[in-house]
Amino acid sequence: MATRRNDDVLLTDANALLSGIVTDKDIATRVIAEELRPEQTIISKVMTRNPIFVTADSLGIEALQKMVQALLDITKCLFDAISRMEKAIEQGSAIAATVEEVERQWGNNFSGLTRLISSIFVVACHGWVLRITLDRLSGKFSGNCMG
Repeated sequence: MATRRNDDVLLTDANALLSGIVTDKDIATRVIAEELRPEQTIISKVMTRNPIFVTADSLGIEALQKMVQALLDITKCLFDAISRMEKAIEQGSAIAATVEEVERQWGNNFSGLTRLISSIFVVACHGWVLRITLDRLSGKFSGNCMG
């Protein structure tokens, strides 16, 4: 691949129809980084399936439109993820404000309530779970994030 300055290979099915593409980056990230053995890894397990394509007689503008559409799709996904994260932050801020209000009203005489509240707030954000404890909300970190 490197000697011919190719960094990708198109893959076809039994009927010679385009079925996938594999790049040098795919090999690096999906095979080598995952500690798979290249000589035993079936390429269909690491290829990108059904890539977007145009035919040889397509106009350049058609290819460009498909590339731009793919970029817009990626941008929308990123925007949606950022929006979900912002909502989770807002919810965390609302919880913190509520806890501060409880602390103002109850003072330091609510150890039983603290244990109950500290049992864990869970905020879900598209596959990410953020666990926030009362200590975290009051400025002492004891929570964690996991995906």
